[in-house]
Amino acid sequence: MEQYNAACQPGDFHAEYPDGLRTHGLTPRKSNWARPIDTGPFHAYPLISSSIITLGGIKTDASARVLNTEGDPIPNLYAAGAVVGMFYRKYAAATSVLRGAVFGRIAGAQV
Repeated sequence: MEQYNAACQPGDFHAEYPDGLRTHGLTPRKSNWARPIDTGPFHAYPLISSSIITLGGIKTDASARVLNTEGDPIPNLYAAGAVVGMFYRKYAAATSVLRGAVFGRIAGAQV
C-alpha cells in the first residue's frame, strides 16, 4: 500500500475519461485514475481469476465433463458457462448466464 501510494502522481482526477493520473516506478504501472488509497476502513477478499468467455471454448459432453483432444472425459474436470465451446466468431449476448446456471447445476450434480 505504501509503495502504491508513493507511486501515485499529483493531478486532477476525472472519472469520466482517462485523466493521465499514472503511477511512477511501480510494476505493473497504472496509466489512469491512480489515486492514493489512504482512507479506511480497508477490506481484503481472496479472489480466484476466471475466464469470462472464449470464442471456441472448451469441449464438454452433456454431463458438463471436459473432454480431451481424443474426446474422452478428463476425470473430475467440469466446465460451465461461457468457457464451454459454443460461440465461434460471434457472441450471442445475454446467453451465458442461463447456460452457466444449467450446466453449472449439471456439473455440480456429477460430484
